[in-house]
Amino acid sequence: MFNECEFIIGKDKSLVVVVPQSVPKGEAITIRVVDQTLFFYKNDESLFGRVTCECAKTLRCLRKKKRVGLIEALGGAIKFPVYIAAIAQIQMDTTAYNAYSRDAA
Repeated sequence: MFNECEFIIGKDKSLVVVVPQSVPKGEAITIRVVDQTLFFYKNDESLFGRVTCECAKTLRCLRKKKRVGLIEALGGAIKFPVYIAAIAQIQMDTTAYNAYSRDAA
């Protein structure tokens, strides 16, 4: 299980998540956003990553997305050419989302 990752935000606010391990292939992946914590789940609901993100810009981008691409950085390095290893669905904690919507307005 990993507890840190990197985020790449494009000029058009596109977002990919760079994770430090292999991601499950052929399985549904979900990222649940609860306050400043991201929980990474495989389709059988088993947790394979938990990351605290304190960057408001990254959290704002995540909250506006329905899904994001995951890139593997095995051994801490991105190997080129880079490809999207998996797509993750984004789920918001409804309490956190309501607070975010209220504060962002």
